[in-house]
Amino acid sequence: MIFGVDIDYLIAMPIIFSMYFISSIIPGFVIFDWLIKGSVAVSIFSIYGINEILILSITSIMWILNFAIPTIIGSYFVITFNKDPILLKESEIRI
Repeated sequence: MIFGVDIDYLIAMPIIFSMYFISSIIPGFVIFDWLIKGSVAVSIFSIYGINEILILSITSIMWILNFAIPTIIGSYFVITFNKDPILLKESEIRI
């Protein structure tokens, strides 16, 4: 609805399921996941007359939101992780 694709919900759901099912069968690296999903989506959705550039834009945005942004956030936390263990003084240790 955001991108102005006019397709019925009952038609869109089986197409989206087919896209994810077929793209999960094809082996590939996570980085190239958007390429695999994009090519499968273009071949399936173009049958229903949806513009290829629009399909590639949507799959790219999905990849950015689901992979790229969480990877950047996770990398920041890994880089800033404090590697020094917490040391307690002998006076703080209770036995």
